[in-house]
Amino acid sequence: VTLFVVDVNYVKETDFGVFDIKGQFNNQKVSDEVYPDTPIPLQNFNNNTSAYYAQIAYRFPSSKFELVNRISNFNVPNQVDWGADQTRYTITLDYWLNWNAAVKVGYDFINNDDNALGITFAMGL
Repeated sequence: VTLFVVDVNYVKETDFGVFDIKGQFNNQKVSDEVYPDTPIPLQNFNNNTSAYYAQIAYRFPSSKFELVNRISNFNVPNQVDWGADQTRYTITLDYWLNWNAAVKVGYDFINNDDNALGITFAMGL
């Protein structure tokens, strides 16, 4: 297995608020192997998985509210029975309860046809 990852993080505090830009790209390649008793024709099987996300956030000055916009993409190998390619656009309004805990209300646009409204509690250690 070969794994390649690039991660970017930039935070800028100004008089107008805090700007936070994040991104990541992952690529995983599994070497060619013989998998007996599988329905996948191995001669055409490209066992690569990749994913990325880019996110920009704006935290209002002297406030616990943050507006976040994110795009993410996940690509699985062709002809696999598990998972599916997915592109997602997300916009959330976050309320920070503490430096490491937030309540997030967001809307996801998934693959241009599946949409979801969600409320999430997130906490880091």
